[in-house]
Amino acid sequence: MQRLTRRQRGRLCLHGLPGSGKTALARHLAERLGRKLITAHASSLLDKYVGGTEAKLAALFEQAREQNAVLLLDEVDTLLMQRDNGMQSWEISHTNELLVQIENFRGHSARHHQPRGQPGSRRNAPL
Repeated sequence: MQRLTRRQRGRLCLHGLPGSGKTALARHLAERLGRKLITAHASSLLDKYVGGTEAKLAALFEQAREQNAVLLLDEVDTLLMQRDNGMQSWEISHTNELLVQIENFRGHSARHHQPRGQPGSRRNAPL
């Protein structure tokens, strides 16, 4: 926390069961940094049209940049699939777009996901 406060930027991947404090940590981080917290649920990012999800991801990261905000992507694991296992090109492009956006994001990003197969996981939920 001290390093993030000092550097005023960073990327975190938070992993744990529901209720373990991932969102609370993101809120605390935003508060400590004096930044707005933008929370996006994976379900709000999926689009039924090819390219729509990628556009929503790009817009979300741009919003976080413009507002100099901490960005929390909730249930992000539903967007991330192994690229070599993708059946459709759009499945691979979702993963690629998210990884590119995370890599190029110079602000504050807190990402978290549920462990696969854990009770309460929304792994099969539509995005």
